[in-house]
Amino acid sequence: MVSAAIAIPDSLTFVAVDFAKQSLSEELARSGFCSADAAFFSWLGVVPYLTREAAFGTLRWIASLSAGSGVVFDYAVARSQLGSLEKAVLDALSHRVARAGEPFQLFIEPAELAAALAEMGFRHLEDLGSQEINARYLPNRKDGLKVRGNLGRLMSARV
Repeated sequence: MVSAAIAIPDSLTFVAVDFAKQSLSEELARSGFCSADAAFFSWLGVVPYLTREAAFGTLRWIASLSAGSGVVFDYAVARSQLGSLEKAVLDALSHRVARAGEPFQLFIEPAELAAALAEMGFRHLEDLGSQEINARYLPNRKDGLKVRGNLGRLMSARV
């Protein structure tokens, strides 16, 4: 493993959570998290592997935190939103991650997600597809790295 040589501050606490069996709020409380303060959660690479209940329950809890709190997460787009080629790619990828013991469980339509987040109390939403991600985070790459297709999106939501 290659180290990024980034110093980990003494004030940082890593908290492991099995979202299928545990509550983020309870596990953070056990670790000294102060829910009265605004907090930001980077929840990348998690949501597609959760049940709808686990993902939306966690998002509801984050939405209940102080103003200024927020979350960024990626999510898998509902199959109904994909073209034929993207469905084939999704099937192959789904098979591969299931074989590894981590099957995809949650696929969401972007409009449905935006409505659910607004209902939960999130007020500032930014939902990025591959074109927006490439333009913002990967412009002018000489190595050709970019997000292709529409299988996943990146959502930022703040209270």
